[in-house]
Amino acid sequence: MAVFVYFALAMIFVRRQSRMDPVTGLPNSNYLATLRRVSPETTIVTCEIRQLKLVRSDFGEEGASELTRLFANKLRKQLAAGDELIQVSQSEFLMFLQPREDKALDSIAHQFVEVTTFDWRKANSILHISAVFGFDPPCEQQIAEWSVRHQRAHRALAQAHLEDQPFYINGEELRRRIAEDGQIHAGLIQFFNQEAGPLSLHLVYQPIVSAVNRQF
Repeated sequence: MAVFVYFALAMIFVRRQSRMDPVTGLPNSNYLATLRRVSPETTIVTCEIRQLKLVRSDFGEEGASELTRLFANKLRKQLAAGDELIQVSQSEFLMFLQPREDKALDSIAHQFVEVTTFDWRKANSILHISAVFGFDPPCEQQIAEWSVRHQRAHRALAQAHLEDQPFYINGEELRRRIAEDGQIHAGLIQFFNQEAGPLSLHLVYQPIVSAVNRQF
């Protein structure tokens, strides 16, 4: 019986350790894979350290781990009761934020950007560290697969990268732009492949006339 209990506890410990990042102690991607549902009232946030590849190339894995641990602690301090922080990779984090009645999402986003923008001293160097965020706000309707909202947060993160912004919040405007960009891209491919599609091109002649030294 003692041996059975020992092995059972060992299995529980190993399973728990496999779901925790050894550097930050945060739940990791293995833990994330076990999630099946996230409340519609939760805000899903994706976050990425911009300069981690540079840090790894200059200071190796030890330096990258040091920065990741520091960055994770800064995020931890911004969490409220019921919030959750997950480390997806060495440079990427995922947060589940509970409703904050006293703060608008835009204000929360600015707060996260402010605390994750800092000068990091390493050896004789000073590196400016910053992050980029993607937010998927609470939704009114129930979504069976929370991964759909996770994907939306990732798309907002990608849009922030594209526009060189510190954060982007998913909403109707972003969904409209994605749909329009998709239609234009598909139409151009059809046009250049000489396939029937919604797009057509035509030339417009626009004369350019100078009025300098002209008398009327």
